[in-house]
Amino acid sequence: MPRSDVKAMFGQQPDYHCRFGLSEVWYYAAPGMFAADFPADTPANGATYESLHELPEVYDHVQIAFDENGKVAAYTWIGETYTVEYRGGSVNGTHFRLLPPGVL
Repeated sequence: MPRSDVKAMFGQQPDYHCRFGLSEVWYYAAPGMFAADFPADTPANGATYESLHELPEVYDHVQIAFDENGKVAAYTWIGETYTVEYRGGSVNGTHFRLLPPGVL
């Protein structure tokens, strides 16, 4: 699925976006009052992260990674799902830090 389809599905720009390697990572807050806020020390939109462990983990946000061609490479719903889905399968958990090396 391309970025344009994801944006259309959510009906808005992502609440936060950043980069990791060749991947672009978007975050969308779930509707309602339970989604956490990003910490005050979160780098600005467009920041580049050096490690998957550095990517923000913000409760009740959908985390979507796009490959260098703008297609979805992985996604999860932080704190609300039991797996991180990616093109090669899935891993137990709710954050990209659990992905096998080389996925993003």
